[in-house]
Amino acid sequence: MAGVTVTKRPGRKHYYARIDGRYVSTGHTDQRVAMQTAVRMQTVGVDAYRRGKRTLNESLGELIESHLEHLAKRDGRGPEHIRKKRYQLTHPIEGRAFRTLKDIKKQTFERWLDSLSCGPKTRNEYQTAWNVFLDWLVFEGRLDENPIRGRIRRARVTPEDCEGRRALTLDELSSLLSSAGPRELLYLMAVTTGARSNELKQLHWSDVHEAVSGPYIVLRPKTTKNRKGRTQCITIELAEALADARTKAKTTRVFRTMPSHHTMTKDFAAAGIAKRTDEGVACFHSLRHTFTTIIAKQTKDVRLAQRMADHADITTTQGYLHTERTEHAAVMREFPTLRATRRATGMVQTGLLVSTGDQSGRGESHAQVSATEALRPDESEPVVRSLVMEPGGIEPPSRDSQQDASTSVVAGLISTAGRAATPFLWSSLGNISLRNAETPRWSQPDVIQSPPHRASGEDRRSLIRLRGHNCACCQLLCVRAF
Repeated sequence: MAGVTVTKRPGRKHYYARIDGRYVSTGHTDQRVAMQTAVRMQTVGVDAYRRGKRTLNESLGELIESHLEHLAKRDGRGPEHIRKKRYQLTHPIEGRAFRTLKDIKKQTFERWLDSLSCGPKTRNEYQTAWNVFLDWLVFEGRLDENPIRGRIRRARVTPEDCEGRRALTLDELSSLLSSAGPRELLYLMAVTTGARSNELKQLHWSDVHEAVSGPYIVLRPKTTKNRKGRTQCITIELAEALADARTKAKTTRVFRTMPSHHTMTKDFAAAGIAKRTDEGVACFHSLRHTFTTIIAKQTKDVRLAQRMADHADITTTQGYLHTERTEHAAVMREFPTLRATRRATGMVQTGLLVSTGDQSGRGESHAQVSATEALRPDESEPVVRSLVMEPGGIEPPSRDSQQDASTSVVAGLISTAGRAATPFLWSSLGNISLRNAETPRWSQPDVIQSPPHRASGEDRRSLIRLRGHNCACCQLLCVRAF
């Protein structure tokens, strides 16, 4: 800062800074370092700086316990939060990465973070816990600055690093409950109530009402995630299991301990449940996903599933809904046919059946004809009797209407065969010459006076009869050539 100077006093080896009208020793013999210390003293105050100097030599264990006591009393943090923060803050001390605050520097802290055998998300949680602790020391005036704040980058968390949970199938649930042993009641309650692990851990027998006509449990506000509390109805199967377990209870809590991650992995392996699949990873929270999925499938009401799962936003509930491969196969078996269905005899294409006979409809027979023979304009047979496309498409003509056979056939084949077959179809007519495959042009207007979209009245109806004609069948002939 401006106005701060350091000088050496006679008989002293350290540099002194003049701050607030008095000379203060910086404790350094190097002028550059002494100048940096003087600036820091003037910024935070001499007394605060000296307290911070003393704090640097204090035991980290005592400072951490003071911080945790502050979190419990002032911030109202629960025992589970305190336990987690204590582990995150004491982990480097037990590993002897650093013992005092003086050891916490950018290089040493980054070296300790790199030594952790965890994912990027957990690494960021460690870094956040230490930033909060050091910021608290600065706020309390026991440290002049946070040595790692803004100096260490947070790890980048990608979607691949966050494995999604999956729901269990009914067969997997049956296998898990039959092989769970003493944890059968816990798994049954988790999958039939959708309660979170921490909510079940703090559930007391006084919160369980299994003997009433409509059995239910009460999740107290201080045990729930949103601190609101709720009443959850339970099944008759769970009520009977709870009534049997109450007679053997030895504590006020329904569940004395919760299974660890490794215990859950062993239980899944014993039940023959795959830990990881394409849908996600199986864990204790998968039971909550299963509960939400079952409720949504039974009720067909996502809003009700949201209320029963105690979600604030319905988008969160949507992430809890899962499907099975058997359901995918059942849906695809019922999927409608999208390609046009021809029921009529008039599909003139090589190898297809064509209806032939007199125009009155008597003596009809089916014969195999070639495309060239059918498209020949100077012959009246074979005549297209009907050409039906569902849904929409070419409208079947009435029996009394007479159409030019070649024009109707071309219209049907263009709409059926598509763009690639169009040049071949029109070249089969003797009255059309193609200059190139992309832009066919009319060569004999006396044979066919105009394209369908330019025809009017009887000429238009005699050429092509279409439902809501929009030149979809003749866009190459009409739109591009004209």
